[in-house]
Amino acid sequence: MTSRPIIFSALAGKVNTGEKDVTRRPIIYGDRDRIGDKPERTPMPSSAQYDGLLEGTLLHQFYLPVPHMGVGVKCPYGAPGDELWVREAHCLWGKWEAFGLTKTGRQRWEFVAITRGQYFRKACYADEPPLYVSGSRREDVGWHKRNPRFMSRWASRTTLIVKDVRAERLQDITEEDAKREGFDSPPSVQSCSIHTAASTLYPIPLETSSRAGFMEYWDAMYAKKPELQWGKNPWVWRIEFERKE
Repeated sequence: MTSRPIIFSALAGKVNTGEKDVTRRPIIYGDRDRIGDKPERTPMPSSAQYDGLLEGTLLHQFYLPVPHMGVGVKCPYGAPGDELWVREAHCLWGKWEAFGLTKTGRQRWEFVAITRGQYFRKACYADEPPLYVSGSRREDVGWHKRNPRFMSRWASRTTLIVKDVRAERLQDITEEDAKREGFDSPPSVQSCSIHTAASTLYPIPLETSSRAGFMEYWDAMYAKKPELQWGKNPWVWRIEFERKE
């Protein structure tokens, strides 16, 4: 069994409550990109063919075969039975300290967590925030917001067990699976805090469904990567998991 980190941002709370037990992540083509073959020029297997292609060693290692090239893309989120520990937005008690200069001569700052005494290995999360969060980056000791990607293993409060991994097209998501992604009630354009102009690139149907909410969320998440937007229908890993008690 292998343990790996996985980042959840806006929906971390639903992972923790069990309302979300499926996630989709873009497939990164790796070797195929480096040898100059564009993704659209090499057809990927359909979802219906995928289970038949993954047999024996491939099934065990969870590779996505790339037809006609003899290479595969390994799922970075592991195989059934592996653990994923959740990285999410959090606050740590500490301060920022001057840490040399950048290449352009500007001051570089590094956050130093203070985990002694009453704050020994203690973190606060979005659903249980501290009473006061420091607004200063410099030298003030207090609670500071930290990006999910900087979360240490000890600060993670949630561990997941992978139940299933498969590859499919993004637009293959069903209404039921969109609910499992955490979209029981879809966000509206006016009220969704993560909505950006990205959805204007690929207009989202004005329908009240969990699938529509997922579409809007996906395009907002990958607003700076047009090749991963809903309208491009990219290949994604579908990872099903359950919380480890």
